[in-house]
Amino acid sequence: MVNATLSKNMGGTTTSQIGAGATCIDNLPFTPVAALATQRNFSFGGEVDVGVAADNVGACPAGTDARVQSYNSSGTIVDRKVLVVFWG
Repeated sequence: MVNATLSKNMGGTTTSQIGAGATCIDNLPFTPVAALATQRNFSFGGEVDVGVAADNVGACPAGTDARVQSYNSSGTIVDRKVLVVFWG
C-alpha cells in the first residue's frame, strides 16, 4: 500500500501483495533504474530486498516496475512495514 502522506510523485502507483512479505509495485509514473528499501522499525531485525524491473525475478508479473521482500532475522519471508526510495 502506498501511503500518500509519506510519498512524492507516486500517483497511480499500485501495489499487490503476492504472499507474506512480498509485494509487487507497478504503474510508477517513471521508469525506475534503482531502488533502496529499509524497514520502518529496526528492532525486529532481518532485512529487506528490493529490485527494479531489470532485476525483477520471482512471482511478480512480467513488466512489473519493482518488487520488495522482507525477512526476519531467521531468513523467513515475513510482513514488515518498509520505506522504498526509487530513482528514475
